[in-house]
Amino acid sequence: MGGMPPPSSGFDSTAMSVGTGAPPGGNYGAPPGGNYMGAGPPGGGYGAPGPYGAAPPSPGGNYGAVSMGGPPGGNYGAPPPSGNYMGGAPPPASNYGAQPQMQTPPNPYGAPSGYMGAPPPSGNYGPPPGGNYGAPGGNYGAAPPAGPPGGYMGGQPGGGYGAPVAARTGNAHMLNTGGKRRAVIIGINYLRSNRGRLRGCINDANNISRFISEHFGFRDIRLMTDDSPPNSPNHPTKQNMINAMNWLVADAQPGDSFFFHFSGHGGQSEDKTHMEDDGLNETILPADWESVGMIVDDDLHNMLVRNLPEGSRFTAIFDSCHSGTALDLPYLYKVQSGQFKNAHKAEEDRFWGRHKAKAKKTKVSGIGGAAKMFSSHVTGEVSHQVKKKVRKGIMEQRNTTKAIVVMFSGCRDDQTSADATMANQATGAMSYSFMETLKRNQGNISYADLLAGMRDVLHNGAKKFTQLPQLSYGRPMDMSQSFTM
Repeated sequence: MGGMPPPSSGFDSTAMSVGTGAPPGGNYGAPPGGNYMGAGPPGGGYGAPGPYGAAPPSPGGNYGAVSMGGPPGGNYGAPPPSGNYMGGAPPPASNYGAQPQMQTPPNPYGAPSGYMGAPPPSGNYGPPPGGNYGAPGGNYGAAPPAGPPGGYMGGQPGGGYGAPVAARTGNAHMLNTGGKRRAVIIGINYLRSNRGRLRGCINDANNISRFISEHFGFRDIRLMTDDSPPNSPNHPTKQNMINAMNWLVADAQPGDSFFFHFSGHGGQSEDKTHMEDDGLNETILPADWESVGMIVDDDLHNMLVRNLPEGSRFTAIFDSCHSGTALDLPYLYKVQSGQFKNAHKAEEDRFWGRHKAKAKKTKVSGIGGAAKMFSSHVTGEVSHQVKKKVRKGIMEQRNTTKAIVVMFSGCRDDQTSADATMANQATGAMSYSFMETLKRNQGNISYADLLAGMRDVLHNGAKKFTQLPQLSYGRPMDMSQSFTM
């Protein structure tokens, strides 16, 4: 509920105000010793809040693939709440082929322990300092052929809010509108941190960069990973990330297409605006978050999408914990039937979940007591629905975008995203599922089917992940229309 402080334990971040300066100290335990080549570290969480385990090995350790183990292992944040998240629409039959073998105990990308970082400092950051922002080097095959510039000829279904009609190139997933095509791609393994290191995020960034260059024709790419020199403008410090975000959408015009990808730790902090259903803001953690704090969802929305003009397009992927509403977009795609029905909300947030928990705490004595309990449940439910409707209305009024803005998240706000190994390479499970689904569907695929395919890769493959990717958007759209960037 709006304004309620986060629980004392159970999230990556506890209820602390967002502020600058170094975070308070904490006891994270000693990292387990040894070299982890070919075998996972000892059981337990690595970099989670104090109760969940010790930090991973110190910098310079070997982060190679570990042997295949059980489903999601050590958390880099709060463990996901108990419950069955396996509800929602089934993916189209036989669309996605055989599933890959996932060969490591996944490690969720949650915040290492509860530090409430500062929001980005105000001010005009301008374009990032010098550096090479072109497509990554290497021979990745020919880019899709460029089509002729297309004019805007009306909207798609959904009240005129769909994608503008433009010339389609040889790639079914790419539209050529004649505008700028820029991307910012960030992967942080927290190599210089003493806790909460990850293995697959830098690989995610490199793989996604190659993928969008080859399949979507992006050439103006800023790739930021924390294996770059600390003084480089491409080292993902908080300030460099803010600079990159401002550069990404600078001078946005109709026909421009922007892409943003973040793979790393996600966290939560107290929401003092009373606009979050769970009372918590979602955050992402830069490489230097321990000294300068996190970046909150309100600021991500303001920097990346609030001022984009109509006719432009913005696609975002957040492969991090608690990322369901990382851009605070007002619309969420909900599946009404099949395997992933109700995948957009936790069991305890559903009608029976809310009242079952309340009933367990209520002592009933006689008919009078039962009537009183029933009345209390009715009153509580009416209050819940009224507050939820009011918040939704305010969110739509404040955050509906002029541009076509679409975000795929690694999980719901209450869940964690896994760091796993596929094909002998450490990678984020969600980033892998995004690329894998598009590779298996070279022709047209709708936004809804892309989401279903990602969930299918994660839930119906060799590993049974609990995380459920989400699809949110900035203005009313028909999600049966073809996915394009």
